[in-house]
This record gives sequence, C-alpha cells and structure tokens, in this order.
Amino acid sequence: MHPRPPSIRDIARATGFGKSAVAAALINSTEVAAATAALIRQTAEQMGYRRDPVVADLAARRWRSRPHAASPTLAYVYDYGQEVVRSREPSPDMEQTATAYGYRLEHVNLKEFESDARASRVFASRGYRGLMVGRILRRDRPLDLEWARFTAIACDLGFVRPPLHMVLLDRFAAAEQATRKAIERGYRRPGYVHLVHSARETIDPARLGGYLAARGVLPHRNHLPVHVGLYHDDAGLPMRAWLRATRPDVVIGFNDMIHWWLVQAGARMPADIGFVAIDRAPATSPDISGVIGSNAPVYRAAVELLISQIHLNARGVPNPVQTVLVEPQWHEGATLPGR
Repeated sequence: MHPRPPSIRDIARATGFGKSAVAAALINSTEVAAATAALIRQTAEQMGYRRDPVVADLAARRWRSRPHAASPTLAYVYDYGQEVVRSREPSPDMEQTATAYGYRLEHVNLKEFESDARASRVFASRGYRGLMVGRILRRDRPLDLEWARFTAIACDLGFVRPPLHMVLLDRFAAAEQATRKAIERGYRRPGYVHLVHSARETIDPARLGGYLAARGVLPHRNHLPVHVGLYHDDAGLPMRAWLRATRPDVVIGFNDMIHWWLVQAGARMPADIGFVAIDRAPATSPDISGVIGSNAPVYRAAVELLISQIHLNARGVPNPVQTVLVEPQWHEGATLPGR
C-alpha cells in the first residue's frame, strides 16, 4: 500500500502554524511573512508535498465564479534597454488568452525600477500570480529578479536569456522551410538577408542554421554570403550592393521589410527575383509568400504554460529548463512561383 501523501494539515502540524497560514504560504501569498512562508515551503518540500493541479484548478474556478471576486493578475515584464522597438507589447492575443482563463494581464517595463531587487519586491507586493518575461534587450546588467518568489516563464528572446521554461516559434524550422520551398520550386541561388537591432547584436543562430541546412543540397558555388541589415535602415542601401555582388535568384528575407527594400531597389518580383519571408505578417502583406511569423500561437501557448505552472505551484528556477517550440505555418502568397 502506498503511503498517503502529506496534506496541508500535516504540514501545519509539523511547523506549528495554522492551516490557513500554510495554505497561503504554499500559493505564494504576500499575507504571510516571508520568513514564515520560506519555513513552511521548505518543510513542505522535505515532506514531499505536491499540490494537486486538478484540485487547484477546481478551487480557482470556484473562487473566480464568485460575484465580486477580482481576477488574479499576471505580469508581462520586459526591458528594451537603449533599443527602439516598434511592436506593441504585450500582444492582444496574450491578453485575450489570459482573460479567457480568468486572469488579468499587466505589462511592466523593468526600466521603471532602480534595480531588479526593487522590481521583485514591488511585484510581490502587487500579488502577481505569475510573470511572463518578454524581450530583455538591455546590455548594462544581467536579469536578476528574485525568481524564488514567483512562478515565471519566458516567451521571447533578447540579449539576456532568462533561466526559465521558454515558449518560442521554431525559428530554425521557419528558415529551413522557407529555403527548402524555394529550392523545390527551382531556385538555385537563394540569398539570406537578416536583420538586427544594432551592429552590436549577433545574428540569430536558429534562423541562420535553418537557412544553411536547407541550402546544403546545392553546390558550393551557389552558397551566397549572408547579408545582415539594420531594422532602422529605412532604405536598405547596403543590401543593394549585396544584390549586385551576389545576384541571387530568390531572397530569403528575415521579414516583410526586406520585401519593401527590394521594391525600393527596383527589383521586379517575381518576374526577375523571387522572395520569401521567414517572419511575415499575413494581415498587412497577404501577397508575400513565406512562413507566418505571428506570435499569436506562441503567446497563447505561453499563457497556458504559465497557468499550468501556477497550478503546480512551481516557483523559482526550474531544473532542467525546457523550451517549447511552436511549429511555423506556410502561407502561399504570390512572390515565390515555380521557375
């Protein structure tokens, strides 16, 4: 017969605290003193206590069904450092998914705080049930939130990689699929144009690896050098020199912006040159062939992962860290016809 797993009553008896204090400490409530909560959680771990996710979900649903119950809050945290990022954060898809599960989502810029330690104290006082870490583009210091206080996951890549479970679009698969589609349709000189925020940023190894892996079926003489451009280069003039020097028959573009650069350069697509994007926006560029780069499914999966971790009462840095990859989707468009 298997021994009965320890309960909140058992932990209360072992620590000398009441059941309500133990229950509050095990859900990371700020109503319990930090030292008391740490002792309770340490005892619970030593006793082998595991929160039942099914019971936790039922309790959360019952609590949220109360007429005047406030929705628990998740925080999307980010820090763009000195970089200029034009996209809106957080994504509406992230907010809608959180709402569907009964949570509110607030976005918080870490630049508002003098230190990560200060941010951690504020987050705890606000009672955030979970943290979603977005792009961290600062370079002056590492990300050093007090992870033991929170349930947290990451959902974007930046200059700093948080020590958390992460949900990402499979960028290797996106670049490999885009390049392979071009080769299957008869293109033999695929050139890759990548974008970075600044000259200090390194090229994304996942996307580069996907492109290099797919073009490996071509003879070496058809292996063109990669061009790296800047997001904030409105005209893309350096790319024009690359076009003249390499003469690709199809451009594998980082995103739809490369298509605009080609239009400005006078390239006729697809009559003279094909184009395929590996991070395309279907709403604004329906005619461009490529891999849909929408983060909507990534953000939905990230919210679901975070909520599951909350139900499991998982806090701190996981060991080992896991990465969930969301499969890319192909959009046909009109810029990659067969040759």
